[in-house]
Amino acid sequence: MIWFTVLKQILCRKSLPVCRKFSTKKYSHTVHLPKTSFPQRFKRKSKVALGLENQRQSSEQELYNWQAQKEDRKLFILHDGPPYANGDIHIGHAVNKILKDITNRYKLLSGHRIHFVSGWDCHGLPIEQKALQAGKTDFRQLSPSEIRVKAKAFAEDAVRRQMTAFKQWGILADWDNSYLTFDKNYEAAQLEIFYRLYEKVFFLLNVKAKLHTGIDFKMLFMFYIHTFRALFIVI
Repeated sequence: MIWFTVLKQILCRKSLPVCRKFSTKKYSHTVHLPKTSFPQRFKRKSKVALGLENQRQSSEQELYNWQAQKEDRKLFILHDGPPYANGDIHIGHAVNKILKDITNRYKLLSGHRIHFVSGWDCHGLPIEQKALQAGKTDFRQLSPSEIRVKAKAFAEDAVRRQMTAFKQWGILADWDNSYLTFDKNYEAAQLEIFYRLYEKVFFLLNVKAKLHTGIDFKMLFMFYIHTFRALFIVI
């Protein structure tokens, strides 16, 4: 079939209709589709560049600041159940933040003034484990204080990466006043509220055995160096 290829090349140079006749794509030239400069595929680097460009051109932060000044509107507050600061974003973050953003935008279009402050849970064993894995550190050679320092540094970096991604998604939020659970003011407020509840005898403290099955030695050690107490809520 070499002759067919040669003949097609010769005819295509002289006559476009003949070229279409010999083309293997018989019907592509008959389909009239809209023409756009928007690419069908993006390279990995282009995705990052596109996200940064969208963030620069968008006005989500200006929109949030503008509507926050409309004090004559009825206030709608949506509390952000904070995600763990233990790594990069995934589909779970997308579902969580996009659903909240849909709710906020619906309320905004309904005439409300929205108040949405994002937050991050910066405590817990998942963050400590990720921090130790990232540094390839033997946890048995570290004290609890040293582990907490490494976990805090890891959480701070995770918060920065996640916040950058949420901004690129165009999530409406007060990003300048996000809360972190290891913030001293946040911890002080938690203790104050807890003490008020304790004064009203809403809580009873006692010792409780914490049993685990099927866990690795690392987790057993982490539970060994932490003190656990049971918390009972009086209803």
